[in-house]
Amino acid sequence: MSNFIKLVKKTGLCASRRNKSPSSPLGETPAMQNTSDDAVLDDAVRIVNQAQEAGLTVRLLGAMAVKIQAGTHADLFYKLNRLGSEGKTFTDIDLVAYSRQRSKLHKFLQDALRYKLDQYAILMHGRDRTILHHPEGKYSIDVFFDRLSYSHEIDFGSDPDNGRLSLDPVTISPTDLVLEKIQIHEINEKDIKDLVTLFASCQNSDQEGRGRVNRKHIGQLLANDWGFWHDANLNLDKVTHFACKYKDEGKLDTERLGIILTRIEELKKTIEETPKTKQWKKREKDGTRKKWWNDVEERTR
Repeated sequence: MSNFIKLVKKTGLCASRRNKSPSSPLGETPAMQNTSDDAVLDDAVRIVNQAQEAGLTVRLLGAMAVKIQAGTHADLFYKLNRLGSEGKTFTDIDLVAYSRQRSKLHKFLQDALRYKLDQYAILMHGRDRTILHHPEGKYSIDVFFDRLSYSHEIDFGSDPDNGRLSLDPVTISPTDLVLEKIQIHEINEKDIKDLVTLFASCQNSDQEGRGRVNRKHIGQLLANDWGFWHDANLNLDKVTHFACKYKDEGKLDTERLGIILTRIEELKKTIEETPKTKQWKKREKDGTRKKWWNDVEERTR
């Protein structure tokens, strides 16, 4: 039995990576493409657990985290064809950690687990992000520190004693997973499928926790950032549209569709009713006449 399956049974879990040129020093090797999802997922959980034993906080994010949080709804990865035509979901491991533990984490991943630090990535991304490669070239690890800076920023904090990474023992919280997806300015269908899975798996709440999306936190975050608020609302409407489409295609049953749509509407209601800050109101005046998102390096998530 894999560590992932043991983890799901033990904890009762609720229910990307950029494009690279073949000539790039960060390009994938054939061995990376041949590694099974179960093997990569098993390694990912092992890294998180062993890092925790070493006193280091790292959490999974992206599609891998969504699958773990999906629990009994993980079948949607297959029903919605989230695996893709080649039947593969995970091409690497995406992690987030605290910058205060950066040096110790680098040492742990290299010395204890034998991953190879990508020096080129350090030159490209500085201290915000680190890339390491499997010792046999099977996949890469992408480590972000303190925040995700894509179309809109998601901040986890930098203090291991007072950051958001402690909200779940393995992944970033369901709340932050939803934020990770709805912040995308040009969202693709894979991310929409991840959101469908999350809304099927996790209920809205005013608190954090496994199986809970803290709508209050999302509402307050978006109430201070008009651009993020705008893209989030557009993306939630797209999730509603695609969820209905999947129902018509026989990929979602009526009961699950109802749950998904209800949870989306509940979240949108909270987002709409949360009082907006002066900063939000000031930015609203410019609307879409002014660019409201950050350009980011294209990634497949």
